[in-house]
Amino acid sequence: MSDETSQNRLYSPYDSEVYRAEKAEQNIIPTSPNEISHPLEIQTTEQRNLSRREAVRKVAELPNVSEEVYSIVKEAVEKNKSREDIINMLIGYSARILSQGLSVDKCRTIYKSTEIGVLPHTCIPTPEYLDIKYNVPQRKDLVLLAHFFDMEAPKLNPKKGSPNHLEEEQIQQTKNDVLYVLSNYKQVLSDWVKENRIQEPKVQREQLIRWYIGHKHHKPEGAASKTQNVMIDEAFRYISYNEKEVEKSILTNFHDPVYMETSIPPTLLIDKNDTVVGAIEITAYSKNEVKALADVLEKITDLTYKREDPIEDHDRMMLLDSYDLRGLQVNIPKDYKDKNVAGMRLGLNISGIRNFIQIVNHPKSDRFRYDLIDPHTGEVKSLREAPVFWRLPDDIPDEEIDKLGRLATKLGYSNLIIQKLPFTREDIKILGHALFFKTFKMEKTAKTDALRNKNTQTKDMFSQLINRDNWLKSPEK
Repeated sequence: MSDETSQNRLYSPYDSEVYRAEKAEQNIIPTSPNEISHPLEIQTTEQRNLSRREAVRKVAELPNVSEEVYSIVKEAVEKNKSREDIINMLIGYSARILSQGLSVDKCRTIYKSTEIGVLPHTCIPTPEYLDIKYNVPQRKDLVLLAHFFDMEAPKLNPKKGSPNHLEEEQIQQTKNDVLYVLSNYKQVLSDWVKENRIQEPKVQREQLIRWYIGHKHHKPEGAASKTQNVMIDEAFRYISYNEKEVEKSILTNFHDPVYMETSIPPTLLIDKNDTVVGAIEITAYSKNEVKALADVLEKITDLTYKREDPIEDHDRMMLLDSYDLRGLQVNIPKDYKDKNVAGMRLGLNISGIRNFIQIVNHPKSDRFRYDLIDPHTGEVKSLREAPVFWRLPDDIPDEEIDKLGRLATKLGYSNLIIQKLPFTREDIKILGHALFFKTFKMEKTAKTDALRNKNTQTKDMFSQLINRDNWLKSPEK
């Protein structure tokens, strides 16, 4: 797809002449080698390597990536992460930005659980979608709070005519104020300190929000302010996931809190009506990590269908609990045979992604449904599960990917499509290093130098990370 096409289809596909011209050629998900349309897949090895390097170079030159890389590394340093942790974090980030420019027909499909066929859509990075829809950055707490005020808060509102009643615009203003404070917390806190002339600010999150609402004269008059306070309290209870709330949710609702049951993918698929019809997730796993994930999912599948006597059945349930299965995401046991992978958490939280899709679509029912109309035959097919595309590096063996897909189907997940990026794990590593080198060497600033020279340990670690050989030779987990 041309750059012009991508730009035309990014935000308003229904306004795009190109979109309408392409509508007859819907995005068919390729499954056989003959259907592969990406030019990297039909080139010689030499041409393909050159194309990969060129793609990596172009991504490394994108604007604003240095700021993202700085934020990722800064957070890692503050949490005392190791050199290998930073490498893996930047590998994940690099894979996501490499994937963003690829529509579903530009990656080779290895496994498809059901015949989805025609899926009209536009790819849009999730941060851009959330900025348009909610005017918030990509943070799970902000998305869930926005959803709460749109869908749950009105249920707490007394009937119209009651002195406690809030008008719809007052609920929306409260939502906007809550989201603004949490998105700009340091600035709002600074304003609070100046007004209250306090050297050491000791104010709780909800207190700061209520101060801001009053400061902006958005506090309702009379008894209605009590309803506003109730909504704010319930909003934060809605997104809470501390131990007490987890236990309460499991006992009352028979599932984990919504925060734990929601996962935000990096890319969304939207139709011309701005309905989210699917998602793309990318995991830049090594071969060993994929093998370990498949091994554990296979063990879980065996345990799920196994029936023992009561004592052995209890042991089976305890073992299943230790894996903490969420969708297709699991804990790899600490005694797993490959010590480089043991103790990791790997996989795709497909149920969490689908929960996120439900939330941003604001469905009237708790079930996803999307009607696909074949442009040639007029046949209507209803999807009951949002399609999720899972992308892995190009050097993962096809048989391991096929195994993951078959295990997903056994565990009850349909409409899963597993694809290969046209980039190997090494390609992604090279980009990760290029981004680090660009941020902390080529375009270094006072703040990047300050982070690098924070202490002797970070100075030594950054010196190692500047050297590309340490990325390519880092042990594959």
